[in-house]
Amino acid sequence: MTVVEPEVFRAERRSRYSRQMALSMRERDRGSGVVGGVDAGRRGKAPAWILAVSEAQPGASAEFRSYPTFGQLWDYAKTKGLLVVAVDMPLGLPMASCRWRPCEERARGRLGKKRERAVFPSPPLCTLDAVEHAEADRLAVEAGGNTLSGDTYRLLEKCRDVREALDTAAFRSSARPRVAEVHAEVCFWEMNGKKPTHYTKRSERGQADRLSLLSSHFSGIDAAVEESADAPPDGALRRYDMFDAAAAAWTARRIASGDAERLGNDERDEGGFPMSIWI
Repeated sequence: MTVVEPEVFRAERRSRYSRQMALSMRERDRGSGVVGGVDAGRRGKAPAWILAVSEAQPGASAEFRSYPTFGQLWDYAKTKGLLVVAVDMPLGLPMASCRWRPCEERARGRLGKKRERAVFPSPPLCTLDAVEHAEADRLAVEAGGNTLSGDTYRLLEKCRDVREALDTAAFRSSARPRVAEVHAEVCFWEMNGKKPTHYTKRSERGQADRLSLLSSHFSGIDAAVEESADAPPDGALRRYDMFDAAAAAWTARRIASGDAERLGNDERDEGGFPMSIWI
């Protein structure tokens, strides 16, 4: 005897299936794909951009790559269709009269007195083409601002490299890859239960602490770091640069899943680059 299912039950079953499919698609979109985290570092004695690549889902492994220019790194990210690329570098730059961007002030507030010095002012936009420190100081002062510290001046070449490769479309939420600015120390602050790390990244204890935090989010990251740190023939990558890149990749996952927090408002610089830090 054939039992005919009442239409109301069939409709309910179809509705339940549709809800499950919609939930599955949302979860797939939140957790699938590949993200990247970027830090400016060195390979051997040469400047390099360090890219940590990982699947977007929590606990996935990571691998490290390096590129002499940000443009080459960006070409790779586009070719591979990365979802989000989180960059540990100032992207939107202030006018010369601004000592701190609002997002930097908020980042320093999160880190507290002990670690706030890990965040320093971004170079002003008016100095972007300066080729010497004295020239950058002159341009900044002429625009009504302050001279640049050594740390700030050393960012100029890297900021130029990034801005030559990117345009404002890369910051749209629909962009693939989507670019976002992060600060590694603030990433570790969030990863550490909203507490700053106790030791600097260059210290042995500081590196051990950062690796411990990352190991909770990336499977086999200790082996991946060791492999890249000892990779001939082009020279080794520095461990703390890889840790910063991995921390940026962790935040890239959070951006892709919609869980990240943005420090700063909708302010953009004169080139249309946003002045925000994501954690």
